[in-house]
Amino acid sequence: MQRWLYIAAGGGGDLIAAAMIHRSLGRPGAPVIATYAWERLIYDPLPGPRSWTDFDRLSVPHPGVREITTDTAAIPPARSPLPRQSVLLEARIILLDPTEGQVGLRQQLGDAIHGLECDQVEVIDVGGDVLAVGTEPGLRSPLADSLIVAACIDLPVSVRVIVAGPALDGELSGAEFAERTAALAGEQVGRITPDAAEWARAALDEHPSESSRLLAAAAAGMRGIVAVRESGTGVPLTDASTAIFSFSLDGILRGCPLPSALVGTRSLEDASASTRELIGRSELDYERVKAERRGSSQPLPNDAEQALADGLRDARGRGADFVTPRRLAELAGQQGAGAERLLSDLAGGQRPPLLWATRT
Repeated sequence: MQRWLYIAAGGGGDLIAAAMIHRSLGRPGAPVIATYAWERLIYDPLPGPRSWTDFDRLSVPHPGVREITTDTAAIPPARSPLPRQSVLLEARIILLDPTEGQVGLRQQLGDAIHGLECDQVEVIDVGGDVLAVGTEPGLRSPLADSLIVAACIDLPVSVRVIVAGPALDGELSGAEFAERTAALAGEQVGRITPDAAEWARAALDEHPSESSRLLAAAAAGMRGIVAVRESGTGVPLTDASTAIFSFSLDGILRGCPLPSALVGTRSLEDASASTRELIGRSELDYERVKAERRGSSQPLPNDAEQALADGLRDARGRGADFVTPRRLAELAGQQGAGAERLLSDLAGGQRPPLLWATRT
């Protein structure tokens, strides 16, 4: 029986997407997913990804492999949803540590393939920023994805790059995604099913991912414009939003310049510097500046309520039909436990919706 190793290209919500893809394509057994512990600041107050040393009680099933279990815990002030996600997604979660750059990640992936006896690797990305050339005006976070693609070079098994939810990350437009898909000879291999989306709800309820949430919402039949991130970028949900596309690794490497630029890097800082040199920015820099700007300040409840009202009115005025929970928390200036309390209060004791309607 074929054994897949999924790699969540950006960490975060790509982990949930990998589990949804596994279920949507009818593959047997529990998925094995390798991922960064790299969450948005709305969840983890520390910028950048966590390393192996940021966790207590990681399992070591094979040499060079670190696995998240229900006993694993992030060391405060770091926060990680991964121990709970391993239960909610019924998945084996292998933790990747990018502190030694492309060279270290490639070694970790090779150890995982050997120890877990995998014969097929699929890199999972929601939205398609992994396909970018670097000049796209909406591109925000290419480092994490490109570093994973670079780490897959010369692995001893077949590697494919799988993109679900075209343009749902708000980084490539629909037209840009279509252009890149044609240029890289991508082919559609399936769709996220309503069953997979409903099955992933429990994991999404505990995670602030936007792109995977939009993917599940599209599969559940929601249609319209969704305001995402602190900028309120409008992302359309359409019938095409549930599509799953497959690309060859060689095609990505030939057509996307950033992964090749990261080959040979031996630290995350080196990889970030290479990204900055090539395209002028790196999400690691952005997160550090944002974390410093935020500090520990939190608005008073009345300020949060007014910020929400103003933000929803602005979203309606710009034609948005929905906002994401992350966008609501950003509007209210909340993060971490504060964001979770806010969303729980808004839900009034009910199960929170995948997306919040702007006209409710």
